[in-house]
Amino acid sequence: MEKLYQNERALEAYIQTPDKFEWYKTTFAKYDVNGVEKYAWSWSWYAFFFGPAYLIYRKCYLEAIGLWFLLTILSFFTGGILGILLSIAVGGSVPYLVYKRYRKMATQVEETEGNFEKQLEMLKELGGVNTLARNILIVIYVISVAISIVTLILGMMAAMM
Repeated sequence: MEKLYQNERALEAYIQTPDKFEWYKTTFAKYDVNGVEKYAWSWSWYAFFFGPAYLIYRKCYLEAIGLWFLLTILSFFTGGILGILLSIAVGGSVPYLVYKRYRKMATQVEETEGNFEKQLEMLKELGGVNTLARNILIVIYVISVAISIVTLILGMMAAMM
């Protein structure tokens, strides 16, 4: 018997971005082998450049906080090339966190509601995107990068004098 998380209409109700649906459908299929969950590499440029913002956009708030904390700590202590390697790891791994949340939400909905149409409504409510929070974070990222560049330039100018 098909589980709710394996149903295409359920995924569509949860994702709520028609232009990205096929990507999520293909990507999520990599994570499920006949009902057995497994990790698979799935590249996302958005996750590569904006890991925590990507997760917040997909309403994975706890995962975003954890990732932000991890990236902040590791970047603070290592920086440089390790930062690039971390971004690559995030770009290929973070979509799996979205899948984990989807599967968890779909399982909880299936356990609490027997009517399929109501299940779809619940998945629409639990899923979707948070564009406002994503946009705020991207602005913060851009400002942070601009401040870093200005600080670097000012430091170089001061060193020349």
